[in-house]
Amino acid sequence: MLSATRKENETWRDMVIRYAQPWGLQRDVSGSFDQLVSEGWQRNHAAWGALYDWDLLDLEDDNAGV
Repeated sequence: MLSATRKENETWRDMVIRYAQPWGLQRDVSGSFDQLVSEGWQRNHAAWGALYDWDLLDLEDDNAGV
């Protein structure tokens, strides 16, 4: 499963920037986020979409612990 986790009191945009930072993609990914929001996407969906577009979502094992 692909996922992203927002920290307590973190905005969706700040979460996107945090995920992008290790790769130096803050401007690109936040631009994607802003574009999706301007197109009417809800901020949580825009965050997921921007991270998905840049392949920055976490991959979690659906069968962990089974």
